Amino acid sequence: SGWVRAAVLTARYRSLALERLAEVSVEVAGSLDAALASCLAQVGPHSGSVVACLEGDRVFVNRLALPSVASKQLSDVLAYELEAQLPIELDGLVWDHRVLARAKREGPLLVLTGAARLEHVRDRIELIRRVAAREVDRVGCGPLPLANLVGAVPALGSGVLALVDLGDASSEVVVLEQGEHNPFLERFYRN
Repeated sequence: SGWVRAAVLTARYRSLALERLAEVSVEVAGSLDAALASCLAQVGPHSGSVVACLEGDRVFVNRLALPSVASKQLSDVLAYELEAQLPIELDGLVWDHRVLARAKREGPLLVLTGAARLEHVRDRIELIRRVAAREVDRVGCGPLPLANLVGAVPALGSGVLALVDLGDASSEVVVLEQGEHNPFLERFYRN
């Protein structure tokens, strides 16, 4: 909430390269719009995908353990399970899921879900459209995009690892175990 950060990444065959990185304080810039514009000016023009993220305190992340037979009707089962887990109705949310790796084929189906209020997602997309005159290809969920670093640095995919985004007012932590997100090992800390 206090900083705008932008990175330009180049994906190549089996590698990801950080080309440019910038950050601008919202307080110093005077507004979120001004901070975003300044940050984008620092990284320069690019032609690839635009990915935006919502802050961790604006998203709901759940890891669900479902019976393996749920895979046949996963979207229906997830909608039912999420309604029971989340404090607001699903029709007011944007949500997605990812099936995680299982230790045993007959074990429970592990599903990571991320959800955000529809108005928060719309506001973030509109901010990018207004300031950058670009369409947003994806919206990330809190610190979870940090887990994508495993694809760029395979050594991060073994053992237990905590990736931390330290901020002025809050910090976000994503814990990876064998390269997979593990919310049971993490907490969201707020100053």
